[in-house]
Amino acid sequence: MAYGTAGGVSSVMNGGTFGVGFVTAAVPFVAPHLTHVGDTYNLLSTISDAVVGGTVSKMMGGTFEQGAMQAGVSSFMSNMLTYARSLRGRS
Repeated sequence: MAYGTAGGVSSVMNGGTFGVGFVTAAVPFVAPHLTHVGDTYNLLSTISDAVVGGTVSKMMGGTFEQGAMQAGVSSFMSNMLTYARSLRGRS
C-alpha cells in the first residue's frame, strides 16, 4: 500500500494521475509471480517490473515511460530493503 501511495503522489507531482501511479508502483507487489522468478531479487527482476509497470500504465491511459519509472523505482527500493534485511539476519 505504501509503495502504491508513493507512486500515486509521484505521478501527480510529475503531471500524471494518482490512480495510474498507484497501480504501476504497486504492480511488483500485487503480482510478483509475473515478474520475479523464485526468490531472486536482482537487476533483471527490476527491469521486468518496470516493463510490466509501463505496460499497465499504458493500458490505463498513462504513459509507458512514467509507469516504467515508477514501477522500476518501487521494485528497486523493495529489493534493496529485502537485501538489507537479509544482511541483518546474517550477523
